[in-house]
Amino acid sequence: MTEKLEHATRDTHDWDQRVLEMYEELEQQLLSYHAKADIALVRSAFEFAHEKHYEQRRKSGEPYIIHPLGVAMLVSQLKLDEASICASLLHDVVEDTDATYDDVKEKYGEEVVMLVDGLTKLDKYEFKSTEDRQAANFRKMLLAMNRDLRVILIKLADRVHNMRTLEHMKPEKQVRIAQETLDIYVPLSNRLGIDWIKTELENLSLRYLHPEVYSELAEKIDVMMNERKEYIDNIIGIIREALDKEGFKGYQLKGRIKHIYSIYRKLKRSVDMVFENLHDIIAFRIIVNTKADCYHALGIVHSMWTLVDGRFKDYISMPKFNQYMSLHTSVIGPEREHFEVQIRTYEMDRIAEEGIAAHWKYKEGNIAPSNEAKSFSWLRELMDFQQDLNDPKEFLNSVKVDLFSDDIYVFTPENEIKALPQGSTPIDFAYAIHSEVGDHCGGAVVNGVMVPLRTQLKTGDRVDIIYKENQKPKSDWLQMVASNRARNRITKYLNQVERETHKQIGAQLLEKGLRKNKISPNIFEKVPETQKLYSSLKVQNHEGMLIALGNEKVKIETIIEKLQIYLPQQSEVPEPAPAPPISRDERIVDNLSKRSQSNVVVDGIDNLGVHFAKCCSPVPGEPIVGFVTRGRGLVVHHVNCPRMRNLEPERQISCHWDPKVATSKESTRYVNLRVMTTDRIGILVDVTKVMQDLNINISQSHCRTLETAQSVLAFEVQIRDIKQLQQLIQRIERVPSVVSAERVSG
Repeated sequence: MTEKLEHATRDTHDWDQRVLEMYEELEQQLLSYHAKADIALVRSAFEFAHEKHYEQRRKSGEPYIIHPLGVAMLVSQLKLDEASICASLLHDVVEDTDATYDDVKEKYGEEVVMLVDGLTKLDKYEFKSTEDRQAANFRKMLLAMNRDLRVILIKLADRVHNMRTLEHMKPEKQVRIAQETLDIYVPLSNRLGIDWIKTELENLSLRYLHPEVYSELAEKIDVMMNERKEYIDNIIGIIREALDKEGFKGYQLKGRIKHIYSIYRKLKRSVDMVFENLHDIIAFRIIVNTKADCYHALGIVHSMWTLVDGRFKDYISMPKFNQYMSLHTSVIGPEREHFEVQIRTYEMDRIAEEGIAAHWKYKEGNIAPSNEAKSFSWLRELMDFQQDLNDPKEFLNSVKVDLFSDDIYVFTPENEIKALPQGSTPIDFAYAIHSEVGDHCGGAVVNGVMVPLRTQLKTGDRVDIIYKENQKPKSDWLQMVASNRARNRITKYLNQVERETHKQIGAQLLEKGLRKNKISPNIFEKVPETQKLYSSLKVQNHEGMLIALGNEKVKIETIIEKLQIYLPQQSEVPEPAPAPPISRDERIVDNLSKRSQSNVVVDGIDNLGVHFAKCCSPVPGEPIVGFVTRGRGLVVHHVNCPRMRNLEPERQISCHWDPKVATSKESTRYVNLRVMTTDRIGILVDVTKVMQDLNINISQSHCRTLETAQSVLAFEVQIRDIKQLQQLIQRIERVPSVVSAERVSG
């Protein structure tokens, strides 16, 4: 027993000594780049964290304080300030000990407690699923990093240290954490431009997600490094000799085998999945003094070896979204070996390794991010759309898509660069400018030529958006966009329109149902128990009931039946308001409903005969509104028809398409199309062939050639529903020489 006690005491002493050594190393590292750092504050934070975590052990058996110290050391590698170091040391005390935010605030101030709060998970709350918890924690981190980017830098350091010690966790937890790291923290480090963190997290994630693949690749890379060391040294010697001959001074040369995860990606993309057949897995880096030296060195490399077609990238003239700058080229060197050469300045190399942390500036002893560090627009976009997504799975998927997407770079008319996901169209570009510009995107000019809105943009394109005041987002835009910002904005607008339409329909149906059952329209104000009615209908309030009624989730008969329960006794029932006299216009509507067949429903009356407005020519599937004319009956317009603004509101009546007949082949609507094309022989035949393939009848057609060598093709066609119309326009716009295809007013 005594022997065990002595061993435990000796073990504790050894760990205490190791902890003190780590802390002293941390102090030295901090002072090496921030000579005026408040060491007393940092030492106090260390002592406080050490005291609170003293009895705690990690899964490995080591004292828990090793983890906060390890995180703080990684944060010091990013050269952050003493507030960041303190927050690193204290980031788990509120979550895992009896310390409170007030304790931290009292001892270390508002700045440190704000950082600690941003790093503390929401583990004390109840969540329905792991995804709910993950989404909530990630949202909290987004909000915190939007206020101060140091939060995410400390969080990345925390993740690196946890991944380094993941071997002590259970296998299922290893896989979950590794996948989360690959899904979120790797792309975040990439977006922030911190290459060494991205590389280490990728490699460690692969180690736990595919351990056999990782081990096999690690072994092969070690063998290759030994076998190709002489080759790498030889290439370095050739480059050095050439640079010296051209008078280069103070440069650096490095040669290496690419890291494991990078080779794993290459292997997955290869045809035969054979490691020995991979090309371009050796890389060299030339670091020079000036930008001019970069291009000079590039010329030297290309003069010595053959360039691999399509593998040259100039990230100096057009930096990446994370401000990464470098020249990349791949060449065929001695022994027909393919290898990559990166050329950059020392400053570019520092930014490539440290990313956003390279922009932190010291000023009068304080550290703060410079303007460059605040310019990461993708973070603001993440914040924009995350507020609109309530479903945790949808939110996390959107985050992953936005973080992982490879960007293209296009120019505004003012030469401002906009980064967009691959596959983006002018609509994505418009929303990247501003939400209002996106909502009113009526056309686009790319590189001086007007193009269809579904045109996919390429890096270097110059885009000008045509703003139209009466333009609104359309449902078919969702098939054209690649960015979450655009998709979420369009979806939000369409949902609002649909919600308002259902609300109006519900109001009309409720008014008629109450009148039919001789119930006062203001009964909901007089009966206090109506909230119970809403609950029984599974809606939150009166508006929710109207929407549910309008979209047919609740029947008017159900509402009337349930409402009877909450009505006062017969003697107390208020005298129902007398039904208003039926006007001549209403008699016209009633008569039409008895003698006509239609695919429009008004106030719950099916098969109502109506007229359709030629100004907007609504087709089944679009939101519509009716107008009771004097002596002519009901005219149906699109809800966004400009002419409705000038018509009396009191004569407008809600209506919607009958789903039973709205999309039937027998029910078609006439729609006018205008197709703009470049003038060529056979274009009319190609366009009409599209209509023939879709079994769409052409009622009228007309074509004319303009002085600008363009043609205008006008058609009147019979359309079954909005989906068929959208499909027709999409197909026509794919025809060679077609510039645009659009629906026009009759």
